[in-house]
Amino acid sequence: MATSKAPPFTLYEYRASPFCVAVRIALNECEATFTPREVDPEKERTAAFLRRSPFGRLPALVEHRPSGELSIFESPAILHFLAELTEAHVYEGPEARPTMLAAFHEELEQQVDVLDKHLARRAFLAGDYSIADTLATPLLDLLDQVKGLDLDGYPHLVSWRARLRSRPSYKGVWPSEKEEK
Repeated sequence: MATSKAPPFTLYEYRASPFCVAVRIALNECEATFTPREVDPEKERTAAFLRRSPFGRLPALVEHRPSGELSIFESPAILHFLAELTEAHVYEGPEARPTMLAAFHEELEQQVDVLDKHLARRAFLAGDYSIADTLATPLLDLLDQVKGLDLDGYPHLVSWRARLRSRPSYKGVWPSEKEEK
């Protein structure tokens, strides 16, 4: 008699989050079997969830091992874990890489478009400068590194980024090349 084996992963997610979407794409690219668990962002995090994601953020990926659970939280860490788990075939394999990158790029362009439209009506994310802007600032800086993303088509986002970069609090926050060496 065959026994049913549970999926090796559980993905705690909020489906509307681009970070959760990125992890879901990576899991699909790896052809990993997983159980999705939708987490309501408006509800207080349970103690059980906080053991898996200490900061209470999504996504969180749990690998079910014979020795116990391995919890990985923060989307960059999850993506790195999945890449290593599959020996980087998904991220460096000649067939899979273009598909994955195209999916990430399409999702990014959709998110940037929504953000640009939102910023057409206000100077900062919540109207006045807020924590949301602080969190977004380093992510906006990384947009320069995305090949094929033309920010000229998003004037409100470009203007917002310029306002963020002109704030005194922005000065000196990135390590200089001299400090990195």
